[in-house]
Amino acid sequence: MRYNSTTAEDSLTPDGGDEKPGMSWRFSESSPFVQLLENPGRAKILDTLIRRNASRLTAEQIATQANISRSTFSRNKDFLLDLEIMTEYDEAGTTRYQVNKQNEVVQLLAEFHRELSDHADEILERAGESRLNTVEKALKLSQETKEKSATQKTQDEEQISKFLAGEQNG
Repeated sequence: MRYNSTTAEDSLTPDGGDEKPGMSWRFSESSPFVQLLENPGRAKILDTLIRRNASRLTAEQIATQANISRSTFSRNKDFLLDLEIMTEYDEAGTTRYQVNKQNEVVQLLAEFHRELSDHADEILERAGESRLNTVEKALKLSQETKEKSATQKTQDEEQISKFLAGEQNG
């Protein structure tokens, strides 16, 4: 199911609109929601921090648990620290990070994370179906391309043979 909200009755927001009074963002690219979750690395970091909310983790631990590179963590670290989504601690010379449970945005994200987890099986099943459809389409296209290439190769060989036969006769 996809939503293309154009009226207040169709809106998913409580006030029927897509922005608060005084907010100037209009398009997805500039919405705070998209800015926060715009790249998979950042989303994986948030997922890891929210799942391990009481833990203070090193950058390496976060990268490993989030299945991202250390450089991906580094590229996103300052953004998350600036928004106070996570906090940084120095423990005996080791820098550790933890989700900032006092931050209202974190509290909302954690609630959203819990609610979304209730639908995990359905989401993963549909995502898997979508990926499978994409793979099937790619394989079909690859096969069609190979078949076209084989046909084209045969046609090219026939033209070369005709050309060479014409050269020998001429």
